[in-house]
Amino acid sequence: MNPIDIALRIATSAHAGQLDRDGYPVILHPLTVGLMGHTDEEKMAGFLHDLVEDTSYSFEDLLHEGIPTGVVNALRILTHQPGTDYFDYVQSIIDSQNPIALQVKYNDLQHNFKRGKDYPDLQKKHGKALEMIKAAINHVLYDVCAQTDCMNVQTFAQINRTFLRNFLAYYRKSSYICSRKKIPTSERRLSLI
Repeated sequence: MNPIDIALRIATSAHAGQLDRDGYPVILHPLTVGLMGHTDEEKMAGFLHDLVEDTSYSFEDLLHEGIPTGVVNALRILTHQPGTDYFDYVQSIIDSQNPIALQVKYNDLQHNFKRGKDYPDLQKKHGKALEMIKAAINHVLYDVCAQTDCMNVQTFAQINRTFLRNFLAYYRKSSYICSRKKIPTSERRLSLI
């Protein structure tokens, strides 16, 4: 069975019957976050990002079910441990520099911020965390750009193809490859990814 199918099966069965604070099925949030993913790994991690936190599943269960190790490692980073301050938790995701975890948390926060309009305190918390994650993604991209010739996307891709697959899609429609270095439209070569 395809790992995405496995992740969907696990998420839908584990979250069955759970309702969010607005009375909607909980599964709608992980499905939305998963569908925001750019890669298969981001999709799987998005579908499963709240699983260990909110159900009886363990990381070992996920490995046993066939979820790839890289996705499970991202989920370990994404799981908020009880007793950990929320912003310390967000900082730990940033410090991990795990591109799957960073992108999934970004997607998670975008959706939480969007759906949290009736909860100003929660929206404020998610907004601050979203800014932290966005700044971290921009910083990582800027660092990579500063160390390479960003005008040559092929050179850029050789440095870390996985990183690019996970993050460059976010900037496809932008006139920037990274937040601080403008790339003229005529010189962008994003079809490589």
